[in-house]
Amino acid sequence: MTVGSPPSRTATTELVVPRSMPTERAMVFSSCVVRTANDGPEALHERCASRHPLSPRARLRSMGGDTQSGRGDPHPRARTLGRAAGARREWSHHEQRSCSSQKGNLMELKDFTALVVGVDGSPAADRAAAWACQFADRHDLSVRLLMMVSMPVPPSTDTFAGPISHWYTLQLVEDYLDAMRAQVNQLAELNRARFPQVDITTEVQLGAPAHGLIAATGPSDILVVGRQGRDGIVEHLLGSTTDAVLSHSKQPVVVVPMQGDWRPDGPVVVGVDDQGSCQALHLAAQIASSHHTTLQPVTVVHFDPSWTTAFDDRMPELMAANAMERLDDLLEPVTEQHPDLTVDAILVDGKPVDALVKRSRGASLVVVGSRGRGGFIGLLLGSTSRRIAGRSLAPVMVVRSESTPTHQA
Repeated sequence: MTVGSPPSRTATTELVVPRSMPTERAMVFSSCVVRTANDGPEALHERCASRHPLSPRARLRSMGGDTQSGRGDPHPRARTLGRAAGARREWSHHEQRSCSSQKGNLMELKDFTALVVGVDGSPAADRAAAWACQFADRHDLSVRLLMMVSMPVPPSTDTFAGPISHWYTLQLVEDYLDAMRAQVNQLAELNRARFPQVDITTEVQLGAPAHGLIAATGPSDILVVGRQGRDGIVEHLLGSTTDAVLSHSKQPVVVVPMQGDWRPDGPVVVGVDDQGSCQALHLAAQIASSHHTTLQPVTVVHFDPSWTTAFDDRMPELMAANAMERLDDLLEPVTEQHPDLTVDAILVDGKPVDALVKRSRGASLVVVGSRGRGGFIGLLLGSTSRRIAGRSLAPVMVVRSESTPTHQA
């Protein structure tokens, strides 16, 4: 596969301005957001302070609060905001250390050896198989096409009593399995012609689809399933098998839409929400680096308009600044490990599902973690993961935090 030269390392942040923020303040604050790779949170704050006296840090100082030392006029609101900012800074640095300390336990893309694809003869499953073979071709993985079938119900055998009916039933089951094997083999041959370097095997088993797929997925496998429906159709079209696999699989699961809008060379979008996203972010960075494409971390901060009245009208800006600082902390080990990786970090005000679905258009993959705080809480077992997987225009990889593949030589 021919790829272009690796992109240079960059880092930019886009701030989608909260609706509750006055226009003039939004223009001032957003002008401080875009930065280069050498700009950390401190440089970002200082540039905001130099551009406008009412930037987040300068505004605290003008009120008598200093987020670094706490010096100044003991204005109660200033002290409250200063302590809040300092607490968030300590929290983010703690998470940075925690994320770095997990490095040895985080899954590595090279530790995975195979993709297990659930197929059933549907167009959605065929699309999932094609995506899996393309992904396997890029990462030197094997592909296993697995079809789970239920026991066929034979017609009435009252005419053939005893051993004859037993033989008839066995023959019926065997003929049915042979037909299913031929169907899976045909799909395998089609993909072998497109991806001759990929080792593709097939298997047909009797059993419940979701349970069989999960049981057949080993510690070094990634499970791939298809999704029915078109973009814009609600998430209930995931289907019972895909929904059950998302809920119970301990391995990463990729949900491939039958109809979507993604590009193999598009960015790898990853939902980032503090420490719970370390696993997803680490794996997404490896995929983006190997594809020589952009990593696009998306962090969602919800700004409630009532906060500006109940607390302070500068609260949205402080929350945005601290969210960007936490995002910088989480991205630091990623950029150190992948110095040539292009990172396009995005901070948005809104709902996590809408933010990720919007950026799935034209992406190559969307990666979400299995748990987290804030907008991404309970991803794997809650409704958020189902809604993202059900609405995304690109394949979605759902990663459990505790998934640790075992490398098989």
